[in-house]
Amino acid sequence: MLEELASTFPILTCILFLPVIGAVVLWLFDDEDMVRTSALTIALLELALTVFVLLRFIPESSAMQFSEHVPWIPALGVSYHIAVDGISVLFVGLTAFLTVLIVIYSWDTVRHQVKLYMMALLALETTTMGVFLSLDLILFFVFWELMLIPSYFLIKLWGGGPERHYAALKFVLYTLLGSVFMLVGIALLDINYHQWATLRHMEPTYSFDLLELLSVPIPLGQQILIFWLLFLGFAFKSWHIVLLAMPPLLFLALGSLSPPAEPVLAIARAVSRDRLQAGGLVDVELVVRNERESLDLVEILDVLPSEFALEAGTNHAVVGLGPGESFSLAYTVRPAVKGDYQIGPVRARSLDVLGLGAEDATVALETRVVVAPILEDMRRAHFAPRRTRPWFGQIPSKRPGPGTEFWAVRDYQSGDEVRRINWKAMARLNRPLTNEYEGDRSGDVVIVLDARRESFVGTTTNNPVEHGVRAALGIADHVLSTRNRVGLVVERNVLDRVPSAFGRKQLYRILDSLVHVRAGGEWPFSSVAWILSRYYPTDALVVLISPLSDRTALDAVEALAVRGYEVVIVSPSPLDIERDLSRPTDAADLAYRILKTERDNLLLQLRRVAQVVDWDPATPLALALRRMRTSTRPA
Repeated sequence: MLEELASTFPILTCILFLPVIGAVVLWLFDDEDMVRTSALTIALLELALTVFVLLRFIPESSAMQFSEHVPWIPALGVSYHIAVDGISVLFVGLTAFLTVLIVIYSWDTVRHQVKLYMMALLALETTTMGVFLSLDLILFFVFWELMLIPSYFLIKLWGGGPERHYAALKFVLYTLLGSVFMLVGIALLDINYHQWATLRHMEPTYSFDLLELLSVPIPLGQQILIFWLLFLGFAFKSWHIVLLAMPPLLFLALGSLSPPAEPVLAIARAVSRDRLQAGGLVDVELVVRNERESLDLVEILDVLPSEFALEAGTNHAVVGLGPGESFSLAYTVRPAVKGDYQIGPVRARSLDVLGLGAEDATVALETRVVVAPILEDMRRAHFAPRRTRPWFGQIPSKRPGPGTEFWAVRDYQSGDEVRRINWKAMARLNRPLTNEYEGDRSGDVVIVLDARRESFVGTTTNNPVEHGVRAALGIADHVLSTRNRVGLVVERNVLDRVPSAFGRKQLYRILDSLVHVRAGGEWPFSSVAWILSRYYPTDALVVLISPLSDRTALDAVEALAVRGYEVVIVSPSPLDIERDLSRPTDAADLAYRILKTERDNLLLQLRRVAQVVDWDPATPLALALRRMRTSTRPA
């Protein structure tokens, strides 16, 4: 609820205009104690709003936050645009806090015209808030000028010393003079934006928005002129500002005398291995050599994929490099998720001695690292197609043929092997007889992986798609090792398929396809039946790996059964994944039980036409498959 309030409620507008509205309310009171109490209440409420903004502010973000943008004078590009960043949010909070302290301090020190004093103080708070919140320069200039009105009365009526009347008048005149310079500088910024937008036929052609003005290049001579105009505009407000600004200006001037050199680097990278399983370790060594002039300070970053966790060492360093000097980085990373990744490029930033200027360079050096999914241990799983093909394999076919299990005894035929003669039966029946064996055949298995966008539930490492990839690879390895033929179909951004084949090379083809699987696409489930009937035999065992996130799976499986396919469904449970990732509460437990009932009902309907394995990915897949028993049937 607080997040919705922070994103929709115009809290900065409330902070901006609450004090001046409070000042108007104070005009209705005549009792001085009531005025003081009301002023303190308004100041505390203002402080509470600023504290809320500070608590909801995201310091890691460089963007403007709590932004409010409403067109004001569209023809001139003037708008009501207020927001806070990491600096202004602190000054907003400081202004509200100081206002509370001033109200408390003046409780007993201000004795005459208390109501007018509190009204001027709250009005000054509004104008000060406007200066810190404004992103439109005209809006900023309005608040900058309005600040003179309450400041004049506060200095003249409640200032200290006999010269307060002269000081108030002098303050106003000097500020107005400085405002002339400031207004000219703002106008030059708008003219520069207008010229830039007109050349590119952009709308609007005028803008006083600070963010838009900063995005437009300004000629160097015009930059210098605008800087001095704005500097004089602020300096005439108070000569103390000039003294405060001199040290950083001198620091910037010294830094500009020695600009940073452009980094020209020769870089080589070596990795301990470029193919590994998810969760394995990769050692990386980066050697950097400076090819040009000396670099006083150079920052080097070897860019890593977000899925790589740094286990040891560092991929970032700040060093100094002389001409021809080399530097090496060594670190170890652990990829958490399967995929085809690139380590690199290498980014370098040269800094001057004061750290004020920077020159960036990017070296397009990339190293490919292929991360395979974890292979499930399926040695104890009982999993084989029921329908066999004429090829030799390891599945008892319930038909005579080459094999090891006894099938029947028949009369001897010319050419039978001597070792297959049944000597005992021949002695008893007085005619030559031969043993026949049950033929060991192979079958077809087609693995269908549901990697559509709606199948993604959970995190990058713990979701049904990643567990489905792991299951598909484990089943493919197990079926291929028993001399069966395996094909693969993946529903993702495209309908990807691997034609059926035997052997270890086929496992590598399937692995290469699974490595690139990412959740995506909106394919209907009915597309599975179409691609299977077009490219795969109807006596194949179809292994459908899907979280069954929609009820169209029932229609798709029934369509496959009608076409003659035998279907086995392996379903990584999205409910168990979500339950493991969520915080246990009564509401979550109730929701889990309701959704579990719905899922059990869907699985019950699917079991009428297919074998279903409801798999909790936290447990081994082989354990879930052992509960499934199959019997063979010849094609």
